[in-house]
Amino acid sequence: MKTFKLFLTLKLILLSFLFLDNIKAQSENFSDFLPLQTGNIWVYQCTTNGSMCGGCSGKVRVKLTGDTIVNGKTYKRSQSLSSTISGACQSCGNASMLPLSNVRVDLINGNVYQQSQSGCSYSPGEMMIDSLKARLHDTVRMNCQPPLPMMTYICTDTNNATVLGTSRQTRFYNNAGFEGGYYRKYAMGIGLYHIWSQGLDGGTFVCTRQMILLGCVINGITYGDTSMLVGIQQLSSEIPEQFSLSQNYPNPFNPVTNIQFTLPKSAFVKITIYDALGKETETLVQQELNAGSYETQWSAVNYPSGVYYYSISAGEYTETKKMVLIK
Repeated sequence: MKTFKLFLTLKLILLSFLFLDNIKAQSENFSDFLPLQTGNIWVYQCTTNGSMCGGCSGKVRVKLTGDTIVNGKTYKRSQSLSSTISGACQSCGNASMLPLSNVRVDLINGNVYQQSQSGCSYSPGEMMIDSLKARLHDTVRMNCQPPLPMMTYICTDTNNATVLGTSRQTRFYNNAGFEGGYYRKYAMGIGLYHIWSQGLDGGTFVCTRQMILLGCVINGITYGDTSMLVGIQQLSSEIPEQFSLSQNYPNPFNPVTNIQFTLPKSAFVKITIYDALGKETETLVQQELNAGSYETQWSAVNYPSGVYYYSISAGEYTETKKMVLIK
């Protein structure tokens, strides 16, 4: 009998340690709910409906392109690309619903901040959007500056959900502060996968917007629908004899240029843009690719005229070439 009680006690102690380790691991990995590595890409199906925003559907692609430092804090820059599938409205083709531009995750408290000119009294120069470390029923405040109303988000669900074919831990933030409704859903290792909002005017429905994740590239790994993901076109599946990086064309260019490269075998490929001083400005490609010939584009619409360099690394192969932007 004593042996059984001792066995039961040891088992309970072991289970307690495992439970605490699991909680600690989840706490330490909260930033994985919004992975902000340069080169990560998300593609969403966007739909709108209502008298104020029309009815349409389309796709929105958001890519993290680099860092910007403001007041000693590092935020992620992004570029968005949209396409309309049906309908005649413009509100579906923007990324205004997605807090993925000029954002950062505080690695201590788990708060997600977006750069703002005014900010809040408790966070000058930035607005708090969500808290990835929030537990069930915790609240998050945002929009502290008039004329925008103060809004409160509540973490209403932390269960697992199937996202892009895999069961993942989630965070569900629901708005409780204005007429209508708004929510955002995050998945561990993926990021934002579902955003929904509904606007009312005097109790009358005027606009509903929804964005559902179709696919993404996170740390070089592709999940879900890969169409429209990275702007890479496979020119040929024939296996070339060697690695190569071609001269961009046109060159000089304004503001878009094309870059071709070949892979004789599968490799993790990274193509990076640098300015004349050697500072990294953007990552074009960062993922595993099969053998073949490929082409990608760089849009320098947000960059000044000058000399730039583009570099490829694929396995042990590296090469760098020069290009000229003239505006």
